[in-house]
Amino acid sequence: MAFNLPLFSKEKHAVAAEGTGMVSGLPSDDNSSADAAKSAADRLAIHDSTLNPNATYIGDVLQKSGDIRLPLIGYLPLQKQVRVLLIMLASALVLGAAFVWLNSDYNALTSMQTQIAGDALMHSQRVGKATPNAIQGNPVAFTQLADSRREFNNDLSILMNGGTYQGQRISKPGASMASSLQKTQKLWQNSDKSAATILKLQKELTGFGATLTKMNAISPDLLELTEQISTLKAQGGASSREIAAAGQLVMLTQRLARSANEFLSSEGVNPETAFLLGKDTNTFRDITEGFLNGNETLRLSKTTEPETREKLVDLQNLFGEYQKSISLILGNLQNFIAAKQAEETIFKEN
Repeated sequence: MAFNLPLFSKEKHAVAAEGTGMVSGLPSDDNSSADAAKSAADRLAIHDSTLNPNATYIGDVLQKSGDIRLPLIGYLPLQKQVRVLLIMLASALVLGAAFVWLNSDYNALTSMQTQIAGDALMHSQRVGKATPNAIQGNPVAFTQLADSRREFNNDLSILMNGGTYQGQRISKPGASMASSLQKTQKLWQNSDKSAATILKLQKELTGFGATLTKMNAISPDLLELTEQISTLKAQGGASSREIAAAGQLVMLTQRLARSANEFLSSEGVNPETAFLLGKDTNTFRDITEGFLNGNETLRLSKTTEPETREKLVDLQNLFGEYQKSISLILGNLQNFIAAKQAEETIFKEN
């Protein structure tokens, strides 16, 4: 069956033109009219018998150029060779398109996995940043800690098991990447548990932060009152023991504030600091009550001077509020120790 290819197949008029050209090329001399006409008719008949209606320009060139054969398919007829070449060309285009699609899909997957890993890294850093603020009882820090912990777990789960991220399907990772992710998961487990511990103690830590803020607000007033009492005792001709006790109140006011704030230091909760905080609280209370009511053990006589006594009453009332705050801190000491240990774990493994 014949078929035509654009720019390759010969039209009928082109084929016929070759025959006509052969006739037109004959000599026109009248003297050789009989022999020439017979010879031309014979050549035209031979040419017509050899014309191929399916001839192509390429085939014509190949026939005229000699015995040129293509590898592997050169023994086939020309039309079949053309078909084989077209099939090979089409197959190459299909395979090329398939490879382009696969490469594009792989690049998209790699890009998305990189984006997820970057998001997880950001949230891990956010966990480390929010933890110290949460320990201080900052409500916003608890929200940040909870959000980043949840997002990190979600990112890690998608990277390890595949899933949907921002509307795109993520497949499971390869063996090498899966190994790295397993190591990451093992390291994250301790941080995840520590973050959960801090979030569980949100109520206690928020109360601790508010308590510490209240104590820091009271401390300047306590310091001012104790300094005034010490000055009045010295000016009123009090005994050396009473003047020393008044000076001790000034020192205790400063040490109490410093001990309370040490709970927030990077070293965590020092048992010695907690013991000293409780001891200083009791000593401050005993000296104040000794000035007001007298105390033989402390060798303090009852203060009768009106101005000094008024200052002592104000000091006793103000310290009562301060002492309640200290009791709250010491009462939640175990919870605070657990929170500080969790903070230290996150800091080391983050």
